[in-house]
Amino acid sequence: MFAAFFLLTGYTVRDLGTLPGGGASVALAINNRGNVAGYAFNAAGVQRAMWWKPSSGVYLEIPTPVIPGSITHAADLNDFDVVVGRMGTSISPSHAFAWCPGCSLLDLGTTSTHESRAFGINNANDVVGQWVTPGTPPLVDAVKWPGASTTRVLMSGFGGRLDWCDAISDIPRAVGTSANLSRIRRAILWDGKKALNLGTLGGANSFGRAFIVRAWPDPYFTQTFVVGESEFPGGGFDTRAFLWTAWMMTDLGTLPGWYGSRAYGINKDLQIVGQAYDSPGGGNHRAVLWDSTGIHDLNDLISDPDWLLGVAYDINDAGQIVGHGTHKGTPRAFLLEP
Repeated sequence: MFAAFFLLTGYTVRDLGTLPGGGASVALAINNRGNVAGYAFNAAGVQRAMWWKPSSGVYLEIPTPVIPGSITHAADLNDFDVVVGRMGTSISPSHAFAWCPGCSLLDLGTTSTHESRAFGINNANDVVGQWVTPGTPPLVDAVKWPGASTTRVLMSGFGGRLDWCDAISDIPRAVGTSANLSRIRRAILWDGKKALNLGTLGGANSFGRAFIVRAWPDPYFTQTFVVGESEFPGGGFDTRAFLWTAWMMTDLGTLPGWYGSRAYGINKDLQIVGQAYDSPGGGNHRAVLWDSTGIHDLNDLISDPDWLLGVAYDINDAGQIVGHGTHKGTPRAFLLEP
């Protein structure tokens, strides 16, 4: 399926912790410096956006406004530790934001009452996400904020106005999901010139989650690898993880005897992470890794029996993996280090 670059031997698992007196935490993204973005619950049970620096044991609650009834959520960060996500404000329940340690918080929704959410950022600080225009039904567009500015550029999709963009690369390409006029959703690749429908594994809908653009053997030749999930024939809203490249979508499969899967992250060595689930509608979940030898339950690659790893959300180029599981029954963000 793809080339092998390493020998899979096992991982050390670390609990990233939570806020003082708080409960659950979730890690959603890791950059190539090994720093992490996600969210944790504080002592009052309120979800707050987080940045972790595991190498020094430092973590910070991102200083978003505290609005009663609202949550904050950090979805991604680049290699310069610029973090993006969403927050409640006094005029909207959800505004996209950008922030970095030592920097001021930037509200990308500015003074608008429209809802917005940031899902991805590249190393040029281009931010992507979703912009919602109220109505019946609301119009939901994929959006880019170039250079983490408050200028927004709506990204054309397949006409259904039920779109979002999950990831953007340093090369001008982006990945997400777009609906057509019948509200059928498809994984989409914006290549800087047009929007490409990536198709499905035979079912109706598909969803683009992450991608990597590799320049090989020289910078004038690039190849794009997209991961996500697609419904399969007869599967309803149940999905299988896919890898798309060279105009072909490949079913990544699931754990032996299990039902479905989803892929959320990919690195330069084409290691892919996500989750498998065992029954229609979800059931039990396990964090998984796909490599050249197939699919692996990440629980089989750690030695700590107190952990149950439920979903892996991201992997960096060093092979470090972050996600969500339970440690002694308590929901926690985890970091796996090879």
